[in-house]
Order: sequence, then C-alpha cells, then structure tokens
Amino acid sequence: MLGQKSNEMEFSASPYFLYEGPFLDKDDINGPGFPLNPEAPDHNSPQADIPVLSKANCMRKTGDKSIDFALYKISQFSLSPDLSERVKFTKELDDLALQLGAFNAVHIFSILQKLVIFIKVEDFIEVRIELGCQIGSLAKIFVADFKMYDAVIKHLVPVLDKLLEDKNQDVVKAACESVVVVAEFLSADDRGVAILTLILKMLHDEEEESRIRALTTLKSLINLLSSDLCESFILKEAMILASENTAKVRRSVAECIPNLSKQIQTPESFQNLISIFKDLSKDSIWGVRKACAENIIHMFEGLNNTSQELLVLSIYQGLLNDKSNSVRNSALLCLGPCICNLKTNVPNDIIDMYVELCKNISNKDFQYNGAYYFPGVLQKLGSSKWEKLSFAFKTMLTEGDFKAKKSLIAGLYVVGEILGPEMATKELSNIFEDIFSENSICKQVGLMTLSKFLYVILPEKRVVFLHFVKNLSSFSLNWRIRLAIAEQIREMIPLYDFDIVLNEFIPIAMRLVEDKVSKVRESAALSIGRLVNMLMEKNIEHCLLGKFREMSLSENYQSKLCFILACFEVIENIKFIDMFGKDMERMCNEKSSNVRLLCARVVKIGDEKSHNYKYWRMLKEKLAHDYDADVRYEIEGKYDVERGISKLRPNSEKHLQLMTPMFRALFPDQDLDEIITFNTQSLKQFGYLKASVTPAMNGFVECLNFESADKSKMLIFNYRVL
Repeated sequence: MLGQKSNEMEFSASPYFLYEGPFLDKDDINGPGFPLNPEAPDHNSPQADIPVLSKANCMRKTGDKSIDFALYKISQFSLSPDLSERVKFTKELDDLALQLGAFNAVHIFSILQKLVIFIKVEDFIEVRIELGCQIGSLAKIFVADFKMYDAVIKHLVPVLDKLLEDKNQDVVKAACESVVVVAEFLSADDRGVAILTLILKMLHDEEEESRIRALTTLKSLINLLSSDLCESFILKEAMILASENTAKVRRSVAECIPNLSKQIQTPESFQNLISIFKDLSKDSIWGVRKACAENIIHMFEGLNNTSQELLVLSIYQGLLNDKSNSVRNSALLCLGPCICNLKTNVPNDIIDMYVELCKNISNKDFQYNGAYYFPGVLQKLGSSKWEKLSFAFKTMLTEGDFKAKKSLIAGLYVVGEILGPEMATKELSNIFEDIFSENSICKQVGLMTLSKFLYVILPEKRVVFLHFVKNLSSFSLNWRIRLAIAEQIREMIPLYDFDIVLNEFIPIAMRLVEDKVSKVRESAALSIGRLVNMLMEKNIEHCLLGKFREMSLSENYQSKLCFILACFEVIENIKFIDMFGKDMERMCNEKSSNVRLLCARVVKIGDEKSHNYKYWRMLKEKLAHDYDADVRYEIEGKYDVERGISKLRPNSEKHLQLMTPMFRALFPDQDLDEIITFNTQSLKQFGYLKASVTPAMNGFVECLNFESADKSKMLIFNYRVL
C-alpha cells in the first residue's frame, strides 16, 4: 500500500526544470486513498489562485477526486521507464486535460514542455508523434471548453514550432496535421502571425522533404487564410518554388495552386498565378504535368465564364492531348467534373472525349468515372444532347463493369428528371424493368430509388412495377432487398390510387412486418402506420385496423414493438386516442422494458405534437416514475441518482451523470457495461477507495475490495462501503 507522503515536494537531482519550478515526479502527489491535505486549496472557491509549480507553492491535493487522480497519473506515467506507458499517456493528454479542467491547465503546459525536452532522444520518437497528434485536440479543448484562447498562442504554438524542427518526418507530419486544426480555432490575424510563419520557415528549409511537407500543409491551410496573406506571402513563395530544381517540390506547388486561386482577388495576382500553373502544365517532368491534370478541376471552381474560357480551358485541352499516357489518363478522369463545373459552352471535342470515355469497356476506371458523373454531365448539356449520350449510357448498362452499372442505376431517376416524364417513360422504363433481372445488388440499388423513379414517369406506367415489388417481397432470400421494399412502401403510397394501395400495398406490408429480420420489420411497421393513418383520415373501415390492434394484443413482444413503431406515424391523427389510446396505455404497462422504452419515445413526441395534452401528460407522468432508469431517461432527459441506478445500457449517458469523478476515472466508458446500485446515503460515505492497488494507465486494476467484480472487463455489480 502506498505510504503517506510529505505535503512539500521533494526536489530530485534531475536537471530538468519547467518555468521556475521542477516537473512533477512520483513523490509529488500522494496516491488516491489517503486523507486530504487540510492545507489544500478549495478547487471550487472563486478566490482560489491557479496553482503554480514552484518551490514557493508546492502541489498538494486539491480535494477534487478527478483532479487528484489525474495528477497521480501524471506523476506515475509521464516519465515511466516503459515506453508503451509513456506513449499511452501522451495519447490521452486531451482526456487528461478535460479531467484536470481549466483551473489546473498549468499542469498540461508543464507536461508539454517536459515531453519536448527529449526532442533529440531517438527513443522518444513515438512519444513525439503522439504529442504532435494531440496538439490539435488540446487547442480545441482550450478554446472551446476552457475559454483559454491566449494559452494556445503562448503554450501550444511553441510546442508545434519545436516539433516542426524535428528531423523525423513522421513527427513533422503529425505536427503539420495539428497546425491546420489549431489554425481553425485562431483569429485571422493570429493565423498569419502564429501559424503561417511556422510554415514559411519550413518552406525555406534545406531539407527537400520539409519543403514538400510545408506545401502539403499549405494546401489545407490556404482556405483559412485571408486573401491579403495569400497574395503577399504564399503567391510569392509559389513563384519562387515553381522554378525549383527538384521535381517533387514543383509537383507540390502545382497541387497548391488550385486552392490558392480561390483566395486571390486582384486581377494582376491571378494572372501571375495562372502563368505559373500554365508553365507547370508544360513542365519537362511528366509527374509535374500529372499533378496539374489531377487538380485542374479545382481551377474551374469559382471562376466566371470568361476566365474559364480564356485562361483555364486551353490549359485543360493541352493536358487532354499530352504525349504522356499517365498525364492524359489523369486529365480524362477529370472530364466529368470539369464539364459539370464549366460555365461556358462545352466544346464539341470535350463532349466527344467524354462519350468515348463512357464507351471504353476495357478500362474500368474510365467507365466508372463516366457513369458516376453522367447525370451531372447530362444536366449541364441538357436533354437535347440525350441522343448523342444515350448510346454510351446503354453501353455502360449492358456491357459495363459492375461498379459502373451500380452508379448508373442509383442516378437513373436524376436522368429521368432531366428528360421529363414522357421521354423518361419512353427511354428509361424498359431499362429500369431490366434491372430486376440483374444480380441481387443491382436489384437492391434499383429498389432503393424506385419511388423517386416512379415519380418522374407517367402514372399509367407505374402499375407495371408493382409486379416486381410483390414478387421480390415474397420470394427474395436477400433480406436487404426486402428491407429496401419495406423502406420504399411509405414513399410509393402517394403515387398510386387508393384502391391499388388497399389491394396491393397492405398485403405486402403485413407480410414484411412478420419478417425474421428486425430491420425489415421495423421499416414495414412504419409503412403500416402510414397506411393506418390514411384509413383513419378517410374514415374507412378496413381489416387492417383490426390487425393493427391485434399486434398490440399479441403475446410476441416483437409484434408489440412493431405496433408502437407504427404509432410514430399515427399519433398526430386526432382519432388516434379514441381508437388506440387504451392500447397505447396498455403498452406503457408492459413487463418488457424494451417495450416501455419505445413507448416513452412515442409519448414524448405525442406530448410535443398532439393536441390532447391531458392524455399524453398522463402517460408521461406514469413513465417518468418507471422503475427502469433508461425509460425515465427518455422522458426526463437525465438520470436520477436518488432512485438508484441498475443495469444501464452500454453507450448510453450512464455514468457521466451518475458517478463521481474519481470512480469515472477508474472505468473508461467503453469498459463499463453495468454500474453499481447505490443510494444517496452510501454515496456520501463512499469517499476514496481504501484498497491496496497496483497503478496502471487506466487506474487501479488489482485488489479492488468489491463483493463481486469481473476484473477482465471491470463489470461492477455491487459493493460494500468500507
């Protein structure tokens, strides 16, 4: 068991110092489980000063169990001889910062300074990589949660500066990713002063990899910078680096220019930028030209039709006819998005290239790319170009690769919207019917968009597709196809006459609501709810209403769940309470907590949207006193400690609102499936855990004095107060 320590810090002979005082070591903090230091400052007192690590103000226990345990982890694991523990400790710095809180954030700054002291030690590469990844998360915490904006500039940016000077490129890469995240939380002025200066310094580095890494970071950073900064600094750097002897650097410049073009405002600067890009598109190294071809699409965005036609379109046409196959293929893969973004008339030679791209069945990438952008290209060119594009369209559907077919089927309804009802019915109906003779995945994709396609064709043609829906809902062995039908029924109902809905859709929905797959049943239940609502609105007596009530009387709780799910579609109907109010009330008294939990969700919506407040408030009051904590939570929006907590569901709000910070530190969210049952009296006596313990990164793992505990998963069932 850990022994009692002195209140004063024992300064070791270590030469490392932070600010004006030493870093915490294992003797600084008494382990949890010991009496509080009576001289410790009150964390909750508004007059309390922020603790500073120095000889004059030694670190003591704060009285806050969460903070004390966080400090204990710092003392034990920040300088652990085990590298894996140091790496894990560094990886959890963001969680540690939240645990310490804004009042004790000084300790996080101390940790950061201590970790970068070992910047030249090869053994600490993994630690520095994790540290670089954490800076972005810490910046978000300091600004969004702690409201400590100045701390980011004062403490986090210098750490980034140190990491960016590292010789290991993995460390630099992690730091560069955090640079972009940190910039998002800074003001426009600070982005230039604190962040851009770091990257500009890297651009002048002697190492080729550092300059390339800086350009890659700038590509993401440009959108966060003002146009003045881009024109004054980045454009000038691009002009210099574009003439570098190293091809990789020129390639990185080519990748940055499209994003930079969106930030340039003055015509003169934009003209200079286009000249740089044009020169790079004619570079002697094919890799540089390929980078221009891959990023040419972004050059079209944000430009007016005159700029596109005079400046960028000619560059793109040159890349399409490049002597290198790699460059030419990269340019061809941009045909679809470039046509969609063109604000001027599309040249005939580019249209011909796109048609040939779609017809090229030997190249799967070409065909998939053509299929993916086909609706957008047709929308840009208009229905008048359908005759020219239709052959390529049918070629991809009949002879194309599976991915190309899937993409075309998913966008078939968009093509129908562009062509109009008559032409869509004539040209596309037979094509859509043929989908149901394809493989199961094509059928599934077709069914997922069936209601949208039916909307764009003539009403008399819609009846044909009922045959496919009925057969697939009855005989398909693929549950995803049945799920797609169950989801589409709700959207298809308004597209058909009421007699067809009664005779065709009700049998399909009733069959699917008894499916063996829960997702299919749940979707079908919502469809039944919509059908029941239609019958109630039209005041029609139908056998479906009786079957709907029978679902609530069934001994099978799955049928009861389907009844409640269907109620989501019916509760706003003014006749619901008269016809099914007693059934809903009976569901609220069910033994199954799952049924009552779903009832609570229905009741909450009914209380908000229905006009009969008295009925819904009565059910709400009843469920608010349910003996299951999760049912009460659905109504109240919080867990109530006074009632006791038992068997909460994993991934729910659970112990974030229920448990003390000390106990919360011991058991991570993902490991806690059940938590102890307690009352307010025992909670007051709980205090610190008085037990012999073995420290580990996630808290105490041995010899916890509970009556029943599964230590492999830390499932706590009950306890006794010592």
